Amino acid sequence: MKKIFLCISAAVLVFVVEATAQVGRTTFGVGFELGVPTGDLNKTQKIGVGGTGEFAYYVGKGTAVTLNAGYISFSGDQIGPVKLAALNFIPIKAGIRYTVAPSLYLEPQLGYTSISTPNSNTSGSGGFTYAAKAGYMLTKSLDLSARYEGVSRKNSNLNFLGFRLGYAFGL
Repeated sequence: MKKIFLCISAAVLVFVVEATAQVGRTTFGVGFELGVPTGDLNKTQKIGVGGTGEFAYYVGKGTAVTLNAGYISFSGDQIGPVKLAALNFIPIKAGIRYTVAPSLYLEPQLGYTSISTPNSNTSGSGGFTYAAKAGYMLTKSLDLSARYEGVSRKNSNLNFLGFRLGYAFGL
């Protein structure tokens, strides 16, 4: 999976074509997040909801350095008579956003996610996080994006499809 992510990231670097952003422009955005568990995470958790904040600084025509942090809570699944605990994700990721066509962008991200469960001693456990994100600017401020995100841990990989509706403010 990591090799695929690196290949996609390299392809994005090669095929960036046009941009509309100005160098030096900064934005801060807030967004609503929805997560659909896949893989190991799908075995124990249901849909996740949360919010994120995202900072972007444009360093070149159509290229921005981003920092994203937030909170997503995946409710626990019911397995027989047992209701599993929720998993709370606090991801912090850095990325590079490439505008590939007017209003369309690709954004590989890397970072760390802290994972906790309510009323347990697992607080603070987490792992290396990677994401491949594609987004569309509906307006200059309204952003809709989708991503595949994974958290690599010692004994498991926790993956999900993430969807974000965000609003960006110029700084």
